[in-house]
Amino acid sequence: MRGFYEQQAKHYLVEFDHSTLEHNSYLEIQVRIGDDYYTVNTWYAPPYREADWDVLVVLAVSVSLVLIVIVVLWAMRSPRIERKCGQCHRWIPRAWNPCRHCALTGHPARLVVVEGESKLVGQIYFVRRDSTTVGRSANNGLVLDVPGVSHRHAGIHEHNGRFKLVDYGSLNGTHVDGARISAYYLRDGDHVMFGPVRMQFRLETG
Repeated sequence: MRGFYEQQAKHYLVEFDHSTLEHNSYLEIQVRIGDDYYTVNTWYAPPYREADWDVLVVLAVSVSLVLIVIVVLWAMRSPRIERKCGQCHRWIPRAWNPCRHCALTGHPARLVVVEGESKLVGQIYFVRRDSTTVGRSANNGLVLDVPGVSHRHAGIHEHNGRFKLVDYGSLNGTHVDGARISAYYLRDGDHVMFGPVRMQFRLETG
């Protein structure tokens, strides 16, 4: 350690070789003033070091590039492998047809989409006991969110093993085997159209 001592209005300036000192080192400094010696005890704290702005800029740019790559990869992600069930509204694997959650409940009949939007063709929906409403709104028992289907399009009401299909005044109408109906008792194998979506009514066996 090297240093020099200078008396200036009872204030003393002490300079050290900081490379030889550790942070929070305990120092004992002996000062000579004339023929007298004075000892000063203190703790060493390193001098303030200004931030290395070049390093900070490089770090900020690097983080920004990483975030951009993450956003791009997220935007280019593969299509969803799930779909939302039109009855229980859960996200389920596309391979689940019919929905396994819905299949656990009792259901005396089903509707199979045979014509309409490609994403719907082949989908199986259950007709539940008592009543099943059909329409675009999410509060229906069977949701067909496609153009041409009214928000509350029609309903199927079960009573004593018979299924009555009732149109609720839909704009594009409800048809059975090509004929527009206002009310109709369904039979196994009938083809029902709710707007542009054609479905086959099938009674459950066993």
